[in-house]
Amino acid sequence: MDNQDKLEPQVIEGKAKLYKLDENPVFYNETQIFNRDFSMLAAHTFLKYHMPRDAIYRSEANILDALSASGLRALRYAQEMEAQYECNDIRRKGDNEQDTILKAQWVESGQSAESYKQVHVGRKAQVRSTVWANDISENALKSIAFNSEHQDQPVTIKPSLSDANKLMFSNQQFSVIDLDPYGHPSVFYDAAINALDNDGLLAATATDGLITCGRQPVECLVRYQSLPAQAPFCHEFSVRIVLGSLVQACVRARVSMNVLFSFYHAHYLRVFVKIDKKNKSGAADLLNHIALFQYCKKCGVYEQAQTMGEQTIFVTSKKCKICGQNNFNAGPIWTGKIADPEFCQQLENEITAAENNENQLKLVQNKLMKAQIAYIKEEYDKKALCLDLQTLCSAIHSPCISQNSFMSYCASLGRYALPTSFMVTGAKSDITIDELAKLLYIWHQLMIACGKSKQEWTGNKIEGVKITEQNARDIFTSVGIQNIDEIIPKIQELIGESTIDISPKSNAKWKELRDMGLFEANPQKNWGPKKMK
Repeated sequence: MDNQDKLEPQVIEGKAKLYKLDENPVFYNETQIFNRDFSMLAAHTFLKYHMPRDAIYRSEANILDALSASGLRALRYAQEMEAQYECNDIRRKGDNEQDTILKAQWVESGQSAESYKQVHVGRKAQVRSTVWANDISENALKSIAFNSEHQDQPVTIKPSLSDANKLMFSNQQFSVIDLDPYGHPSVFYDAAINALDNDGLLAATATDGLITCGRQPVECLVRYQSLPAQAPFCHEFSVRIVLGSLVQACVRARVSMNVLFSFYHAHYLRVFVKIDKKNKSGAADLLNHIALFQYCKKCGVYEQAQTMGEQTIFVTSKKCKICGQNNFNAGPIWTGKIADPEFCQQLENEITAAENNENQLKLVQNKLMKAQIAYIKEEYDKKALCLDLQTLCSAIHSPCISQNSFMSYCASLGRYALPTSFMVTGAKSDITIDELAKLLYIWHQLMIACGKSKQEWTGNKIEGVKITEQNARDIFTSVGIQNIDEIIPKIQELIGESTIDISPKSNAKWKELRDMGLFEANPQKNWGPKKMK
């Protein structure tokens, strides 16, 4: 257009620009920048390191933005993926016969068989990336077409005016499918699995956190066939609800899946999974990682209950072993890994490459993504769900024990403990409930002695628990107590030889992790999803 230079973009994100097509303002969800950034990073990393064989065979990797709306995501895909990805060539049926003919011709021309091997074995295939933008709205497609013509570089996007499920149930195959609905993605699972290449990438967003965090249990059951948990660990539980629902879709289709990455951020969650259509037996194995849970709403303590793939009955407690309140049912959810360590490392490599202009990515929130990956790399294969130390201590009417003290205690028992990406006051650990009760009892008695807690212990008294005097002094110092020498004689029943350690000594590794900024304050007031105009 002649007036292209006069156009002013309303939105600039990554390499994409959005322009105003008519008098209506451009809808832009600023809270989803991290979502789109991570989508670009994950899709590029996947195509570079895990290109599906089907894409190599047809020399084309199709990327589907199934619910495009403004088209910002599709415009970024079109400009931030490599135009072509170099992959190892894959032998197909019939290649061996053709290879024999070519080798004979090569030798007849006077070349050696060894030189033929050097030239032809390990050949590279060039796979071009093609972006599809689909939406059921004609206005959305007009906007995408208009914006495609006004980017800083030539952009080719295949437009599709269709219901997303209808498109994905057609014969078109995709290497990457991105589901980013306003709400829940489960209604698209069956169609997406159908449309994916074998070993293709399915990326899905869920923005219905109020549902998956327990506000409407019946609605959550309808959407995901899972009861939510009204507990401090609800964000992680939400991620595992969505993955569990996806597992059910995989089992119906007799396919398997591998979770590459998942996270909860702001008001939404995001999962990235590779769908293995050839592994029929793996579909049933997925059920061994689907389980029910029982949990306490007061203190947040939980127990894993029945596993879906297990026929024997697993009995849990009706009452919480910490505070004595009634337990509640939740799930089923995915209890397996929430990320793949190799993929995490590859993600980090590509962030570095982007910062050095060694790929086409133009990421906005590099620091935040590095922090998210660093956390997930540590907890990806740990026990499902986390404990909230603040809620636990509130339930026993005590100040919150520090993460450092909790980690020291777990380490002294030979247990692991680490901060979690799902809550700032949370911790992941394989500590047992009985071991946790001992820690809380000791902590409460110390807080009573120094005047930080006024209410007596309401649970069962735990006998024989000892800590060293130095350990007690360290704890009192950490909570700001001055008259420690006056308090020590009052807690002699807790003092003695002990292998238990609850000292608040700093852990350098976890301090570095916390300092990466994953839990920084919102960038502005009233930060969150805005109502569409």
